[in-house]
Amino acid sequence: MLNSMILHFLHSKIFKAPLVLNDSRVPIESQSKAIYDTIFFPSSSCTLRIYVDSFKVDSTKKIVIEAGNDSTFKILSRNFFKVKYRYQASCDPIIKNDTAYITSIDTTYLKAF
Repeated sequence: MLNSMILHFLHSKIFKAPLVLNDSRVPIESQSKAIYDTIFFPSSSCTLRIYVDSFKVDSTKKIVIEAGNDSTFKILSRNFFKVKYRYQASCDPIIKNDTAYITSIDTTYLKAF
């Protein structure tokens, strides 16, 4: 579920020609989305329930780190996300709150045909 949400946020027109070395873009501005979903982890002793409350894209950045003469490019992507959630074990009556910080770093290779 979380991976599909991340892809939904990142799906946009990211690259515009021409690309040049050290060119950087911010494809997605900071945004937040309320989510009401529950994840269960069943166990014989206690079942863990996680209630996902919100998903926020803190920042995204794409940087051209290599630009070849043959129209090939290497692009570094950095994404920072924040997920607010609550969790409770079935053997514990108290619901606790927490925040997860997710960093995604990826490299994309582009080649013109």
